[in-house]
Amino acid sequence: MYIIGTDEAGYGPNLGPLVVTATLWEMFDFNFSSFTSAAAGGGIEIGDSKKLYHSGGSLAKLSKGVLAALASINIFPKTDSELFEVIGRTQQLPLTFAGQELSLQKISNEIKPDANLNFPSNSFRAVKSNIIFPAEYNALINEYGSKGELLSNITLKLVVNLINGLGAKLSEPVLVLCDKHGGRNRYADLLATFFQDELINEKKQSREISIYNLKNTEFRFIAKGESQIPIALASMFSKYARELLMLRFNLFWKTHIPNIKPTAGYPEDAKRFLKEIEHALQKLKIDKNEIWRIK
Repeated sequence: MYIIGTDEAGYGPNLGPLVVTATLWEMFDFNFSSFTSAAAGGGIEIGDSKKLYHSGGSLAKLSKGVLAALASINIFPKTDSELFEVIGRTQQLPLTFAGQELSLQKISNEIKPDANLNFPSNSFRAVKSNIIFPAEYNALINEYGSKGELLSNITLKLVVNLINGLGAKLSEPVLVLCDKHGGRNRYADLLATFFQDELINEKKQSREISIYNLKNTEFRFIAKGESQIPIALASMFSKYARELLMLRFNLFWKTHIPNIKPTAGYPEDAKRFLKEIEHALQKLKIDKNEIWRIK
């Protein structure tokens, strides 16, 4: 059977991108009993990205988990640009994120080529992310009406693309695990927009978990879903990509305002940062809509 896990990073901030990720796994059954929070030892952990990284801290745990997962499928990005291409960002980055390329070499050298994080039967298969920068985010908010609807639609598009990519293998069962979206409990209408020709069976809808079946695919929307390893790794990829891009963002502004304090992009500090770069925005002729996300 195939398992897809999804999660995001950057849902709350006003600055920086929203990153949504889906991870694909192949297993004999839905059993992650061989996983632990320190899946491979040696400092490589797979878990809730919010527990593995705190703003302003070290990215080492996220780096090792993400790069070891990619190493298990023989992918070895040496820079953040290569990582972004691996997970699906092929378009040119916006100006304020397109500056200094960041090396991943130091962490990569610590990951053995045969690293597999003790995944059962080497079950990790692929990862895809959608990195949504402020201008695109604002346009999508206007299209969908709310960031909750935006997140749900972007997530389901990633899932559908991974399912379609299975091709002939789609005869096998697929289990989709999603972290719940902004406290939302009902997803039947959302699923119906993506699977218009299929009957959707609502098995359960509650605060803890909402479950739906259609043909050979089951969707589970789970509160605190990072306890599930496929969701946790998706969370880590999303957080890692976002934090690398925020490093680039802060480096960009530091070249124009040397003494500016870096920001993680969350609302209160984002207001401080926006005020401090206001003059530079005008001088560089950068529209506020290109860096500031509306709600």
